[in-house]
Amino acid sequence: EGGLLPEGLIAAEAENGPPAMTPADVHKATGGDKSGTTAAQAAIAAPVSQARAVAAFELGMNAAAAPFTGGPAASRGGDAASFPRGALGLPEVRLSSGGSTSSLGLPSSAAPAARGLTFATINAETLETAARDADFPVPAEEVIDKVHFLINNLSTANLDSKSEALKDVLPREYWPWFSNYMVVKRAAQEPNFHGLYLALLDKLGDNKLGASLVATTHKYIRILLASGRIKTHTSERSLLKNLGTWLGALTLARNQALRHKDLDVKAAIGDAYEQGKMIAVLPFVGKILEATKDSKSYRPSNPWIMGIMSLLAEIYAMDRLKLNLKFEIEMVFRSLGLQISDVKASDLLAKRMRLVGADNPDFAVDKAALPPVPPRPEVAAATSVPLPRPPPSEPPGAAPIPQESVVLPGPGGMDQGIFANLAAFVTISPSLGLLSERLQLKRVVPVAVDRAICEIITPVVERSVTIACMTTRELVVKDFAMEPDEAVVRQAAHAMVTCLAGSLALVTCKEPLRGALAQHLRQLLQVPGLEQATLDNAVNTVTADNLDLGCRMIEKAAHDKAVRDIDDRLAPGYTARQNAKASGQTFYDVSVMQALVGTLGSSLPESLRPRVSALSPHQSRLYADYGRIRTKEETDSDAGSDAGDNEHSLGPASVEGNAAQAAASQLQEKYTLWQQRLDNIIAGDPQIEVRELPPAAPLRMAATEVVQVLGDGPAREDAGLAVARKVFMRVLETAGTKAASGAYAAALGVIAASTTPRLPAELTAVYVRIEDDRKYQRSVGEALVRERLLLLPELDAHLAAVITASQASGAMELAVHLLKSAAQDPHPPLTGVDLATTSEVLAKLAQHASGGAPLLALLEAARAVAGPAQVAQPQPAQRPEAARAVPPPAADPNEPAGLREQVAVLFDRWAAISDEQPSEKVHAPFVSLLQQSGFLKGDEGTDRFLRVLLELAVAHCLASEQPLPPLSPPPAGQPPAIDNRVPPLSFLAIDAAVRLLVLLISGHNGGAALLSRALGVVTQVLQRDSEGRGEAFNSRPYFRLCIGLISELAPKVDTNAPVPEPIDENAFAILTAFASAFHALQPLREPGFAFSWLELISHRKFMPAILYQAGNRGWPAFEGLLRGMLRFLEPYLRNAQLTASVRDLYKGTLRVLLVLLHDFPELLCEYHFGLCDCVPPSCIQMRNLLLSAFPRAMRLPDPFTLGLKVDMLPEIQHPPRFSPSPDALLESTPALKGEVDAYLANRGPATWLAALPSRLLLAPRDIAGAGTRYNTPLMNALVFYVGIQAIASQGGPAGAAPTVSSPAMDIFGRLASELDTEGRYLFLNSLANQLRYPNSHTHWFSCILLSLFAEAKQEIIQEQITRVLLERLIVNRPHPWGLLITFIELIKNPQYSFWTHAFTHCAPEIDRLFESVARSCMQSHDPSPAAVPAAS
Repeated sequence: EGGLLPEGLIAAEAENGPPAMTPADVHKATGGDKSGTTAAQAAIAAPVSQARAVAAFELGMNAAAAPFTGGPAASRGGDAASFPRGALGLPEVRLSSGGSTSSLGLPSSAAPAARGLTFATINAETLETAARDADFPVPAEEVIDKVHFLINNLSTANLDSKSEALKDVLPREYWPWFSNYMVVKRAAQEPNFHGLYLALLDKLGDNKLGASLVATTHKYIRILLASGRIKTHTSERSLLKNLGTWLGALTLARNQALRHKDLDVKAAIGDAYEQGKMIAVLPFVGKILEATKDSKSYRPSNPWIMGIMSLLAEIYAMDRLKLNLKFEIEMVFRSLGLQISDVKASDLLAKRMRLVGADNPDFAVDKAALPPVPPRPEVAAATSVPLPRPPPSEPPGAAPIPQESVVLPGPGGMDQGIFANLAAFVTISPSLGLLSERLQLKRVVPVAVDRAICEIITPVVERSVTIACMTTRELVVKDFAMEPDEAVVRQAAHAMVTCLAGSLALVTCKEPLRGALAQHLRQLLQVPGLEQATLDNAVNTVTADNLDLGCRMIEKAAHDKAVRDIDDRLAPGYTARQNAKASGQTFYDVSVMQALVGTLGSSLPESLRPRVSALSPHQSRLYADYGRIRTKEETDSDAGSDAGDNEHSLGPASVEGNAAQAAASQLQEKYTLWQQRLDNIIAGDPQIEVRELPPAAPLRMAATEVVQVLGDGPAREDAGLAVARKVFMRVLETAGTKAASGAYAAALGVIAASTTPRLPAELTAVYVRIEDDRKYQRSVGEALVRERLLLLPELDAHLAAVITASQASGAMELAVHLLKSAAQDPHPPLTGVDLATTSEVLAKLAQHASGGAPLLALLEAARAVAGPAQVAQPQPAQRPEAARAVPPPAADPNEPAGLREQVAVLFDRWAAISDEQPSEKVHAPFVSLLQQSGFLKGDEGTDRFLRVLLELAVAHCLASEQPLPPLSPPPAGQPPAIDNRVPPLSFLAIDAAVRLLVLLISGHNGGAALLSRALGVVTQVLQRDSEGRGEAFNSRPYFRLCIGLISELAPKVDTNAPVPEPIDENAFAILTAFASAFHALQPLREPGFAFSWLELISHRKFMPAILYQAGNRGWPAFEGLLRGMLRFLEPYLRNAQLTASVRDLYKGTLRVLLVLLHDFPELLCEYHFGLCDCVPPSCIQMRNLLLSAFPRAMRLPDPFTLGLKVDMLPEIQHPPRFSPSPDALLESTPALKGEVDAYLANRGPATWLAALPSRLLLAPRDIAGAGTRYNTPLMNALVFYVGIQAIASQGGPAGAAPTVSSPAMDIFGRLASELDTEGRYLFLNSLANQLRYPNSHTHWFSCILLSLFAEAKQEIIQEQITRVLLERLIVNRPHPWGLLITFIELIKNPQYSFWTHAFTHCAPEIDRLFESVARSCMQSHDPSPAAVPAAS
């Protein structure tokens, strides 16, 4: 294939035997389909004919009695009566040692030649061996034959008859034998037919049989769990999984318990953990738990279920767990609708010992601890090396795939382990059912994935790695020009290059891999007789299921090659740094320094120029962020290889043995010396306030020297955590000594700022858990809080809980001390809001205590100074300080005092927390603080909180706007350039607000109700801001806010699915909430938000999601949004007032309509009436676009076909779908509706028809606003209503032409003759609006227009009909099908004498126009002048 080694295929062969030929190969080898059998069946006919005859003889029937024709029996494995399949449906015939009677009752005396014959779909040796020792009564041979025959021919269609026959054939005393047969030979080997066998069990209706089946299943499960083969044999693990599915369906799915004495699931997992059998047991447990989806009793809330899930969560968190087991656990949680993060992990396995090393397949082997293995010889990418095949284990009837020359690592020397277990990771969708077995997808898919990857991996990896290495080298060499430590440079380079190379490879390979995988699947799945649609469905399903697997493997290859290549490119720099370090010289990169003096220094901005000093914290963080982009699974493991063996991952380097001991000893020695020096300085003045000392004071300087203890190696962060633990314990040991507490706390702050940003979270967790009253010492608590080493929400919750539970004096004294500092200290460590929960607890205690008045006064004082301006604390760089950004907007008169300041403090804290813990998804302490503050009760308080929060975020965003420099003056004689630049804004506060709203809505069950409330507040804030600012209104903050919420909360839909998959009601409620908010903000109400609004409603996360819903239930809401935009544009388009901004908005609307025409044409078909109502007559192209839509399932007839008989088209017989309903068309004028119905029924009264034109006029006061004298919407509704009623009431077949003397024709004829020119033009446009795709309405209205043309007594009527049709044809495409066929009929049919009318020749320009249009309409048939005689 010219690619990499398909080791997934080789590994599968090593374990399961060589793969069989593809169906196409079998078909070719056997000369095609024979005797009605499939190719695979024909291929096995010769090898097994003798065995089949023997089996038939043994069963007491001839070979013709049970033809092998591929029915239910042939499609399953089975006993002697149904030939079980190996690969690709081939029966496996194995000769074993003889015996008196098999476990299935196959007697040895029946036929000497067949003695010992067994048939198995998969290798069930363990079960069959155990079954031989069974001690149940075995029925007679003829009974066994009949039972086999009944089960082999069982199907859903004959369940009733087969169950009755089985009751008659098999007495109840043989139920144990039957249970043994069903479990060993059926349930264990035929998972696809479990449902059929369970249905048979229900039909038999015998409780004793059900209990026997459960007991037998438990028996063989215990046998498999005790077998050592489940660690090494895939077939054994498949048997165990199948029995797990069977057991779950027998028990949990039927609300029956799994008894502890039969199967202790958690004990089984624990034993598997110790023995290295989790590779088999975890999938088995997952299959059992899958049955709970059909259970009413065993749901995720069940304690027994949650106990198992907690144990699985504990296993999931274990280090070096194989990736395939992580996948199994994730699938179990997904099947139960749970998140792993929501389940608290147990600690049941903490004291258990497990196997270590290569004998444990559950965990990756620590390769650093293994003896060195001789390296493989490097082989060029194009070198083909045929590998030896393992000994065949397939039966003679299963032909293997021919051996191919495979290629060793090419691009980047991709690790062979990635392919080693490919067969274990491919996904076969259960929806394919029997088709997966017929096509043998488990064999074919790994080969196809392997070949597809080999085909595209070389160019993808080479290109991605080359670009990533060039970029990384340039930046790293510049940024680290003065860095002496090569380990720091290597760490940063690896982080950046792996991230860039992996991302580039992932983006580049996806579509080529999709195409290659589909192509190889089609080549491997050529089965004669298989319908193309079925094959396409299977290929598309398998491709979609396995595309991500291939992408991840290519991404891993790019990672590995990028690390090697970047090390090669930076090798001279590494060597130069090592040489400089060895010689004691200061290192600097000469080439970069020279460039800095030259052009590089002048071309780069100041922030990007190389520095003599180290990188700034912001630059250092960029390189650290590259490492965080890769998920834990990507850094610790790869697809199919041992987890944790990536030696190039970011983080401290692992050291083993003596090296680790030496490093720890050196760290301890440095720490001891530093502590002694610090203690000596503290002894001089133990009670001094460290925070009052100048930075150059010896105590402050000594505290900062802790960074020297940590060193500069790659393990600096781990060293920082280790030293921080010691320093924290020292803080507790010196409690009561102000100088010691302050100095050691300052040292912790230095560690957190320099090496360990996560230290505050770690220390907070330790502080909360530790049971040591010394932590409540005032000096200890205040020092830690001042250095921002304790997360205040967690501290607040902890103090409140301790005080509530035990009223501990230490915790209460610390809380009072901190609140006193907040109220009285000019530089407080925190604010009263930071301890809101604790303050409430203290207030309740004070109210019930005799001397509680001073404490209440202190609490009030602390709350009174809660403004953020009084909190002088260092803030993280680039964090939105919402309260200081701009002066706060005018407060609501009903707004409680201090609310804005309180929300500002909480918002600042949230921004800091989300910035420090970006990966955290729950933030329970902060949400708890909001709840305790009363902001999440779902009342007016929640609305006020959201309003203030959004006002602060918008204010911060707008305050960041910087004025742009003026444009350069234009050259002399040229007009000044138009300034289209947009001032930059900072969206940090907006994004923080979005993250908080998403957290509350999706992470804490706020749901659609909270989203609706939040969007309502957004609408109110935007409208008030728009009114207040007028033309200066800036919509960008609100657009960013809405886009963020849509991107995070809108449900994902598969737009490629043939049928929309239903989403849950909460997801649809979220979409409805967005639609309602957009309706409230439509351009007619907020013109300044129009451009942002149009982009929001057409966003890729919103428009497809709301339109691609089952039952089209999202269509009405979206159609209302479309009409809102069209109504806004209508006056501008009607009056041709197209300023630059209106023109851009019109173009944007057209593009949205084009997307709908392409992807959702049924929407435009169904709502054409209401949409056309909003389009002015002058917008011809937009109206044509709306009317050109036709259902995707329809193929339009060619309107230019010679002799086309429109009335004979089958589509003309069917009415279209439309909205609104006929009764709603004239609901605004019920009197007119009643009169129309009366006239259509009996043509009375006669005076009504004469007065009808005047009923269509507008009141004088409304004429100026509408731009016309006529009520156009009413006229459109009248025309459409009359047409619908006339079509429904006329006799004859559907789609028949209207009769000239019908009441509807009377109404239309009177309107055409008595309306003035303006009214007639609007009336004819109403008729033309129904000329759409082929349907009964199009045909009827086309006939109406042609009849009006033929019956007109005035040529002006004919001229206006021609104008209406012609002006819709001379604009750019698309043109509605009904419009084309009407105009072609008009100009070609001599009945209408079109070319004889004077208006077709009134001017040379008109003459040429008609000639051009006529030639266009008939160009495909006869473009000669004779085709248009009158125009020539």
